[in-house]
Amino acid sequence: MPALPPNHIAIANVLPAYETSLAAGVSADTLAVLGLAAASMSDPDGAVSGEATYKHFEHMAGLPDYAGFVAASVRRHTFKTLGVVGLACKTLNTIHEALACHQRFQHLTNKTARYHSSAQNMQLVFREERWGKPRAGLLLVSEYTALVAMQLLRLATGGHVPALALHTRSPKVSRALRSMMEAYLDAPVHVDAEHTALVLDVRVLGLPVQSADPELADYFQAKLMASAQFVAGEPEVLNRVRESIQYALATGKPTSARVAKQLAMSPRTLQRRLQEHGFTFAQLLEQTRRGLAERYLADASLTLAEVAYLCGYSEQTSFFRAFRQWTAETPTQRRAALLATRRNAG
Repeated sequence: MPALPPNHIAIANVLPAYETSLAAGVSADTLAVLGLAAASMSDPDGAVSGEATYKHFEHMAGLPDYAGFVAASVRRHTFKTLGVVGLACKTLNTIHEALACHQRFQHLTNKTARYHSSAQNMQLVFREERWGKPRAGLLLVSEYTALVAMQLLRLATGGHVPALALHTRSPKVSRALRSMMEAYLDAPVHVDAEHTALVLDVRVLGLPVQSADPELADYFQAKLMASAQFVAGEPEVLNRVRESIQYALATGKPTSARVAKQLAMSPRTLQRRLQEHGFTFAQLLEQTRRGLAERYLADASLTLAEVAYLCGYSEQTSFFRAFRQWTAETPTQRRAALLATRRNAG
């Protein structure tokens, strides 16, 4: 997939609501007219426009039991629907770390909105900045996104985490929808706000991530470890640093200080140990990142957005530019060649 166009959103983010619509009896033809073509929805590297998602929610809001549709769609969201990065979130220690991981992924796969978090007066506020005129569908999607955030938070902690409030830009909310949202959030809903925002107790940031679904965590770890660049005969310290860099690339910024801490040594000791074997940290980081890119591109189950993320890039364009500098090819061209080689070998 090329870099996500402006005002587009990756398929993974909209698939739960699409599947819920089908389950509710909405035809694939109707959804295609709204901009959600079945072929596009089956493409893991695909994307749809924000306009299509707004039309979708406007259509569903005009049908009976819109509140039930929203509740069912929210329940379909799991970390698995976010791909490998969602599983990365599940391996982190605290909600604070998981939030940073998830927000980086949203930046890669959602060009319809940006999410900001701030803590003040013992409150944690997730505020949405969504582009476009505040049409009905846009406001509905904003409310829905806040509920999805709560769904993922509860999955991560394995328990019921109440909100303090939900502020929505919508000038009014139907009785059924308000009742459903307030029951789900265990908090009041306030309308006609300047921004859609979910308010939580700031202590949520310190909650441990303790998922009750080990299968997803094992899947993520397998994806990472399968690509670990262990080089036969290479000094153990280099292999350990490569492994630590790989983990750091998927979960945050891979600084020498962070890697040194993970390896229980000081940054100065790490620098000295690498120099003993003819490397600087920057050289090993670049070498590891390039090797990971090659390995992830050979895995057809990963989208290019996920490959960029796992290689530590916050923008697909940055990943594409770096890859062309390494290989004189685009990631799309290299993936096609790698998959063709695999098919021919099989």
